[in-house]
Amino acid sequence: MRTVARRRLLSVAMSSLASIVLCAVVIQGEMSENVARSEARKGYSSNAGTITFSVGNCPVEQRLTGVQVFLATREEGLLEMGETDSVGQLMVSEDILARPDAMALLFCKKGFFCGAFRLGSPSFFTNKYQLVNLAPFSIK
Repeated sequence: MRTVARRRLLSVAMSSLASIVLCAVVIQGEMSENVARSEARKGYSSNAGTITFSVGNCPVEQRLTGVQVFLATREEGLLEMGETDSVGQLMVSEDILARPDAMALLFCKKGFFCGAFRLGSPSFFTNKYQLVNLAPFSIK
């Protein structure tokens, strides 16, 4: 993705932080293969805990597949974490989310407002399962 497009995506997603609906339920999960390969290349421990993100369509109770997930960092900009699977889930290592330069985790899909989790709070890591509901939009 080009730098200008990444900056625009980051700007839109960060401005929509207030419009996300979030719920949390505690469960355990294992890391998906694509995230594990990405973490291994970056030197993160595959034995670290993971957080499972489940992305749904608000107000319809339906899981969204193919939602792109990015980590917004101060030093490296946007890092692609992967996309949601066939049941609308993606697992991410807590080590990556706890990076000192991590600002937010962004969830974006065409036709929907982006959702985001602001990172940095220790209480964020108490829930091993996070639900993100993305609201659809239409242009009239």
